[in-house]
Amino acid sequence: MGYLAREAGIRQFLDIGTGIPTADNTHEVAQAAAPGSRVVYVDNDPIVLAHARALLTSSTEVPPPTSTPTCATRRRSSATPSCCA
Repeated sequence: MGYLAREAGIRQFLDIGTGIPTADNTHEVAQAAAPGSRVVYVDNDPIVLAHARALLTSSTEVPPPTSTPTCATRRRSSATPSCCA
């Protein structure tokens, strides 16, 4: 992660199956290497969501976690997913 942010210049990360937040979370590692990095955490466990709401507050630019599915990007096709409508 640090290499990708620091050396490869990647600034956007997707953490799928996040699990319970611990030390050295994805956003902490990425933002330590490149402060402008952005991370999206994805998990469908309500316990994970509760812990994320309480713990993941390292950046004022990070929106609060939500259990509502959102569409971060639009797909490159003529059909728009229902979450983006």
